[in-house]
Amino acid sequence: MLRPLAIWLVPACFFLALTARADDATPVSPPRWSFQVDARDLEHGLLLIEMNLRGYAGPLLLCADMRGAGKSITKVRAMAQGAEIPLLRDSEQSDCFRAVAPTSGPLVVRYQSDLGDLANHHGDPDFAARVGDGGFIFNDESVLLRPEPLPEQASIEISFSLPPGVSVAAPWKLIDRSQSRFASDARQYDAGSYVALGKLHALAAIDSHGGVFEVQLLAGAHRASEAALRGWVEKAAHAVGDFYGGVPTGRALVFLVPIAGESDPGVFGTTLHRATPSVVMFFGADANDEAFRDDWMATHELFHVGNPRLTSKVRWFNEGTATYYQDVLRARAGMASQEKIWSDLYDGFTRFCAPLDRHSLADESEHLRERHHFVNVYWAGACLFFRADVLIREHSNGKRSLDDLLRALLEKSMKEMLDEDQLTAALDEAAGGKKISAMLQANQLESLEPLYKKLGIVPIAKNQVKLDDAAKGAALRRAILEERATSAPRSSEIPR
Repeated sequence: MLRPLAIWLVPACFFLALTARADDATPVSPPRWSFQVDARDLEHGLLLIEMNLRGYAGPLLLCADMRGAGKSITKVRAMAQGAEIPLLRDSEQSDCFRAVAPTSGPLVVRYQSDLGDLANHHGDPDFAARVGDGGFIFNDESVLLRPEPLPEQASIEISFSLPPGVSVAAPWKLIDRSQSRFASDARQYDAGSYVALGKLHALAAIDSHGGVFEVQLLAGAHRASEAALRGWVEKAAHAVGDFYGGVPTGRALVFLVPIAGESDPGVFGTTLHRATPSVVMFFGADANDEAFRDDWMATHELFHVGNPRLTSKVRWFNEGTATYYQDVLRARAGMASQEKIWSDLYDGFTRFCAPLDRHSLADESEHLRERHHFVNVYWAGACLFFRADVLIREHSNGKRSLDDLLRALLEKSMKEMLDEDQLTAALDEAAGGKKISAMLQANQLESLEPLYKKLGIVPIAKNQVKLDDAAKGAALRRAILEERATSAPRSSEIPR
């Protein structure tokens, strides 16, 4: 009777320990963990995952980082001396499960992640989205559980079992291609990674100033040639690489996903950028080669790979800069004429620069997910950065620009993440006063007409301008679209 009793006592003690505080878990060695992801039932969108966590002892929480993603994680159980013990969902954090790490050996947890359910509820790569012929793109923060709180330094290994004809791609370091085995770490997990499972075809990588953009095309009928699709990414990669002097983290992964029935080249894009970036760009399957030659979306999304590392999402900043530079960088790269670019900017500013319903840009940015005023926040942000660029150039007598400030902020954030107040303070300082912070809080637009006149931007139609090179600020206007990347920012250029 001793052996059966001993087996029964282990699970009983396990359940009693679950009543302890989750933050009582004690790191007993450098934390590390691994995932074995069984994707052989991908046809039904199901992943069976085994997590082996080492370096902890005591109660802890295992969580999905994306709010609401835990609903699609089920059948969570820990393995204890051959027995399976169901893990309870935490009463306060519904995306977390309560577990107890043993004093020796790993904590082994098995669970099911339903990608199909995630895709049905969200249809968004930040959670999961169906792509191609039975494939998925998902955010690892929605699928791979991690200990709470997330340790600052921890190594993570991820391996996949795949059905025939299916491949996996992620921004993690590939250890063994034949076994679909990758290495990652806590910093990368905290930043998030897009992962694709499906029929993938790697296009030739794009080198830029010593960095590399890797490109994966997901299966699906599309009209444009692979050369045109790669060229679309390549032009943007070079324009962005020229701006940042390369890829800030050395490499980035770009997924291209055709969307049936769409004729626009760029349909939708999204980027995770705080560690090794991953970019998803949905393109129109009916778009021809010509449509991709000067399309803006690739430049917009790839610009995000150099956004500063921030402690929280600051959408007016990240999306405002990307929207402004999607045009500025295309002009610098010769993808469109200066007149065409200023016409595009003028059109966007005219329609979306003014505060919507008298809500300030800061307020709209904070409530973007509730109000869904995406275009307004993106273009009002671009409008703010257009003004900021001019102010910085004027305040420094042409010695500095918004380019310099953004590169300096990126460099500083690589050492320590920045917050919104630091961004605003740096912009105010560079512009010579509290001008940018005032614009962020304003609920009424100051007319841009005097600035257009000074720069020689002359409206001749609703969405068209001509350029007056005799205007007082014409040289400044030309400099915005002609400037090239400099070397790394000097220490004196980095905001305090």
